[in-house]
Amino acid sequence: MTKKIMANHLVILISAIFPFLAFWQMSLINVLGHVLSSKLNSIEMSYLSASYLYADGLFLIPVGLLLDRFSIKYIMILGIVIFSCGIMAFMLSNSFYEMCIARMIIGSGHAFALISCFKLVNLLIPDNRQTSWIGIVLMIAFCGGMAAQMPSLLISNYLGWYGLMGVTLGISILVGLCLLISIPNKIVETKNLQTNKNIFKNILIVFLNHKNWLCALFIGAMDIMVMILGSVFGFKFLQYKGLSVHLASIITSTIYIGSIVGSLILSHLFDRIKKKSNSIWLVSFIIFFLLFFAIHSESEQYWVYLFIFSLCGFLSSIRSIGYAKVAQLNSKNLVSTAMSVVNVVLMFSSAGLQIGFGYLYVNEGFRSFYLLIFLILVGGLVGALLCKLTNKNE
Repeated sequence: MTKKIMANHLVILISAIFPFLAFWQMSLINVLGHVLSSKLNSIEMSYLSASYLYADGLFLIPVGLLLDRFSIKYIMILGIVIFSCGIMAFMLSNSFYEMCIARMIIGSGHAFALISCFKLVNLLIPDNRQTSWIGIVLMIAFCGGMAAQMPSLLISNYLGWYGLMGVTLGISILVGLCLLISIPNKIVETKNLQTNKNIFKNILIVFLNHKNWLCALFIGAMDIMVMILGSVFGFKFLQYKGLSVHLASIITSTIYIGSIVGSLILSHLFDRIKKKSNSIWLVSFIIFFLLFFAIHSESEQYWVYLFIFSLCGFLSSIRSIGYAKVAQLNSKNLVSTAMSVVNVVLMFSSAGLQIGFGYLYVNEGFRSFYLLIFLILVGGLVGALLCKLTNKNE
């Protein structure tokens, strides 16, 4: 392995710290929901969670356009600054509406995280290895989701939610300094890209590529497992099943552990599999069966839910196929814009589902969840099969 290749790999690994922090904040709503339960009801918590995702979705396309035109390094620094300001605003908030606004600011900073890393992967890694490296980036990001569970609960027990947010603020500042020092200014010069200056034409090209939308449908179906079960409703679901707060926080962590392991293993595996459709069918069926069993099971044994959550997280990691396919379907100077469009669909649909799940929980409990999850998985399957998520040369 040459020094240049090693340097490229190191740049991507360092940049992946930003998605780690972003996923930590996104999933922190799980612990905050428990800590702030005396102040906010379930519907208010769902709106607080959704406000983060709506802001993320709103800023994704502008961020993608910026990344296709300016230095990745400084765009990522801008994202960290916005992110840190949002955390500070949340710490100073005194009402539900102020909390929502602060979460929206944090979510707008999140918009810079994954797309920046995916852009680096597309620029620095050969096409036949991009699924593996996207999987590695997602693995590091989901480590942040895991940090938002039991570790964050322990911190909040000792320091309170204010102290917990202070810890995340300090880490975000350190991450910003790390990115400023580590990422070279000339990173975007590794490819001599000529970007079309007509912004609306670029967006139109991406929007009219129907395969981008099909990939978004598949990625969203896989991501919803983590976004719902790994956030506020996974915690409530386990308490509904009779498990303690301590056990619930451990079990919700396992969905991120599963995603971490799966992102590393499945992404490497799918780089080598030519016929992916059968595997996608099998994975979707297993996820639905596991969640159907979890919802209807009367068991109060924690190991049952530990197994289900970790396996769902592991299997949902096949989303990396969709991200790699988006990178291959679009020209180099439109990759960030295409990734942002895909993630806009993901974030807005996830935000809507967070609110929908909140109303379902209040009105009907968890029994009707499986029908909505079934429809989501069917949509993901349709997207995967119509888009033909296979190797580029197939």
